[in-house]
Amino acid sequence: MTAASIDVDLEKALLAFTACMREEGIDLPDPELDAAGNLKLVSFMADAGMAAAEAGGTEALRDAATACRSHLAGVALRFASVDRTEMQDRLLAYAGCMREHGYDLPDPDFSGAGPG
Repeated sequence: MTAASIDVDLEKALLAFTACMREEGIDLPDPELDAAGNLKLVSFMADAGMAAAEAGGTEALRDAATACRSHLAGVALRFASVDRTEMQDRLLAYAGCMREHGYDLPDPDFSGAGPG
């Protein structure tokens, strides 16, 4: 198996997973891969968090992920390096979305190295 075919398999598996998640009621957009075929994890997780909030919370996300995880069987995910500004923007958007849906979630604090 070549590196190119591994990338195609990863992309196909992720697309099948996100299609299944949508069938389960989680409006998850297709994942983004970088030029090297790595999953942009921060972007994907922020999208999942916002989709879960719109679908009824983390329990709905967990149930859908359980129903769809077979699409990821045997896949080894590779993660892209993180664009810190993009990550912060997405986390701020996520916190705002959660507040719009009735959760008292403050904006993350990016002033230190640990969780905010």
